[in-house]
Amino acid sequence: MRTPGPSICNLSKRLERPTSRFPPESIRGTLILLLLVVLVPVLLTQVWIYNDWLETRRATELQANLELARAVADGFGAYMEGVLRQELAIGIALTASPPPPANTVNRLLAESVQQYPALRNLGWVDLRGRVIASSAPEMVSVEIGDRPYFQEIISGQGWAVSDLLLARVEGDPVFTISRGVRDQNGSLLGVVVATIDPKYFGKTFDVERAGQGSISIFDRQGRRVYRYPEAELSWEQRDPTYTLPVVSRALAGEEVNDILPWTPAGDRRIMAITPIPDIGWAASAGRAEAEAMAPVLQDILPQSVLSLLVTALAFTVAIVISRRIIGPVHRLREHAYAIGRGDFAGSVKVAGPAELEQLADAFNRMGEEIHRQQKVLRESEERYRTLVESVDDCIYVKDAQGHYLLVNSAMARRIGRPAQEIIGRTTLDIYPPEVARVTMEMDSFVFDKGETIRVEREEDTPYGHAVFDARKVPLTNDAGEVIGLVAVSRDITERKQMEDTLRSARDELEARVRERTAELARANQELKGEVAQRQETEQALRQASAYNRSLIEASLDPLVTINAEGKITDVNLAGEKVTGRSRGEIIGADFSDYFVEPEVARAGYQQVFRDGSVQDYALEIRHRDGHTTPVLYNASLYRDEAGEVIGVFAAARDISAQKRAEAEIRKLNDDLERRVVERTAELAAANKELEAFSYSVSHDLRAPLRGIDGFSQALLEDYSDRLDEQGKDHLRRVRTATLRMAKLIDDLLTLSRLTRSEMHRELVDLTVLAQAIATELQKPQPEREATFIIAQGVRVYADAQLMRAVLENLLGNAWKFTSQHPRATIEFGISKRDGERAYYVRDDGAGFDMAYADKLFVPFQRLHAANEFAGTGVGLATVQRVVRRHGGQVWAEGAVGKGATFFFTLGPA
Repeated sequence: MRTPGPSICNLSKRLERPTSRFPPESIRGTLILLLLVVLVPVLLTQVWIYNDWLETRRATELQANLELARAVADGFGAYMEGVLRQELAIGIALTASPPPPANTVNRLLAESVQQYPALRNLGWVDLRGRVIASSAPEMVSVEIGDRPYFQEIISGQGWAVSDLLLARVEGDPVFTISRGVRDQNGSLLGVVVATIDPKYFGKTFDVERAGQGSISIFDRQGRRVYRYPEAELSWEQRDPTYTLPVVSRALAGEEVNDILPWTPAGDRRIMAITPIPDIGWAASAGRAEAEAMAPVLQDILPQSVLSLLVTALAFTVAIVISRRIIGPVHRLREHAYAIGRGDFAGSVKVAGPAELEQLADAFNRMGEEIHRQQKVLRESEERYRTLVESVDDCIYVKDAQGHYLLVNSAMARRIGRPAQEIIGRTTLDIYPPEVARVTMEMDSFVFDKGETIRVEREEDTPYGHAVFDARKVPLTNDAGEVIGLVAVSRDITERKQMEDTLRSARDELEARVRERTAELARANQELKGEVAQRQETEQALRQASAYNRSLIEASLDPLVTINAEGKITDVNLAGEKVTGRSRGEIIGADFSDYFVEPEVARAGYQQVFRDGSVQDYALEIRHRDGHTTPVLYNASLYRDEAGEVIGVFAAARDISAQKRAEAEIRKLNDDLERRVVERTAELAAANKELEAFSYSVSHDLRAPLRGIDGFSQALLEDYSDRLDEQGKDHLRRVRTATLRMAKLIDDLLTLSRLTRSEMHRELVDLTVLAQAIATELQKPQPEREATFIIAQGVRVYADAQLMRAVLENLLGNAWKFTSQHPRATIEFGISKRDGERAYYVRDDGAGFDMAYADKLFVPFQRLHAANEFAGTGVGLATVQRVVRRHGGQVWAEGAVGKGATFFFTLGPA
């Protein structure tokens, strides 16, 4: 922030001080300092360039190592997947029926080992952990049941990769990739174990690195499994204590790419360490930092020496040039003493550089400007006061203690009190404590930081709840201290309401109306005087001009002043932006020249001279590039100290956003209507296709099923004497399958019909429905001891037919899955979940494993065998679709052998 310049008295005191011998305050010292200002950035830039070379080289090496580490990780992953696929193929072959002979098994294992260079042997292990077949005969009968990777397979894991371990026969460092082989029911039949010798990984990865470059692979314990360049590593050298501590971060899933100390001597390496997915291992690639950076360092040294020589020569030249400036400066200093004492009669002439001659001329003209500036400042104060009252924005000024110094009419209306009652009071005197606290916090920020603040805030006003766009600008004195603030607030309630309307019409429509941000605090710079004849008068006038100019520049609307001839005498920054012209071009031009209809604009300001003011006068401003801005003008007269009319203040409100929003709403409504028509047509076509499909399923598929069932029955009746028991059993199975297929078709048709049928919400008594369904379930099996507990008075607004389908499926499932209990209890009731009403059906039957709960509502997914509990797997899918059509959710809880509970909600009615 720029601060006002010093007064004449302060200038005089400065000039009367003796010239300091401290070099930076002398001419020569200043020139040297200037040279430093020029050369130091150049030197720093050179240093920055050298450093950038180094950083670029480091970044390149880091990226190369990271890509190599990722390639190693991907290569290991691909190798592991290939071994697992081979193990799966071996497991399928070994568990075939009938099982292959022993010599075939050994040949298959031996041939598989030859396909992978690092594969030492393959073994087939039984469930006790004993090797029963192997590509290496010495491994047969070896016990591995205590190995962690074998225990992982036994506990249910599909496959496992071990950490580095010592082979039990050879004693060499190896690791294993194991895969369990299971039957169709998920029962484990055996384990295929591949033993990997990591020292042969070089043939697998085919990696070459120059110089001191290396790659490594680490297991979950941080033990080094493989290293390139290849070297014989003892078991102790593979221990985690010999690896980087940062490896543990990569093992935890973090990708590390940095320059790290590698040896106890402090040698640094550029390292990249990346996790190997799925198994918790890590791969690394690195190079010695000194080796990677050596080419760059060799280029930097000669250029550094040349830069130092150029700097020394420049300092010598600066000292010689400074001598011809000192003499004229002494004469200017003596003349400055006279100006500081208020003596403007004399003049001074100096010979020397052109800048010093111009400075002497500026001193000579300084005194002549003082009286003229005093008059201009007084007129400016009155003009800006009138401007404050002419705008619709709420404007006020506070001192550093928070007292209101100025309040315009719009602000007084917002508070609901006359301006005279507000002046001199604080925020706590005007607003309730909770409102005053927010305002005072913003004021404190401006006073403490000396910075402009802009916020949106909501407030209850005498004319209703409103939203304001508020901006607060600090006011400063000559010393740069904050002595108050200027606040400008604009009522943006209508704009906010318009934005809410657009958001409700289109979910992701972004607000396209944004307020332009005007530059603030220009007033202090434009109204600052060069010197003052009297310190107290000059300071008071300067402060008045500063905050008055702040008011006009803080406005978001274009503001102008117009004289009686229609010429523009002042304009703010917003006016410059909307016309695309500078303040110098605008001032003195005819006001009407900047509008699409000049005659209408001229009639507007002439009306102000005639009537005293004009409100919401519609015009269009033309920009330099040709585009136009629609505005509403408000204008009023302003007068001088004698009460004579000087001109017109005019404030324009940009309504472009409002017009665009109205057009956008019209366009959006048209688009929505078109989409509704298109979507309705698509849905109608889809329903016709579903009806055709249902008809095909209902008629075309049933006919062949009836034929299959009829011919099967005929064979059983007419050829029973020619068929043995196995043939009759096959035919009975065919008939059973056709019946199941017919039932599945019925369920699919029901699911389709419930999904696309039109819903009719009404008051439905679920208690009555549940009781009726329970009675229907008990009729065919009166001998079953089953108790139904049904909550009373359960009524919902829903589709009655669809709710019957829900309860029939849920209560039917409960009846079915409790059929193997001697005494069963089935309950229908209501509970609460997250504050929402939930309905449930609970039973104490077979239950289910919660690990498979996500399959319950998928069509054709069954958790029980068909010979254990009959069904097609469509019932719960039907329940889920009906509940979702009602806007609700359905879920289940249960445990094996302890029953199950199915919950559902119905959403808002």
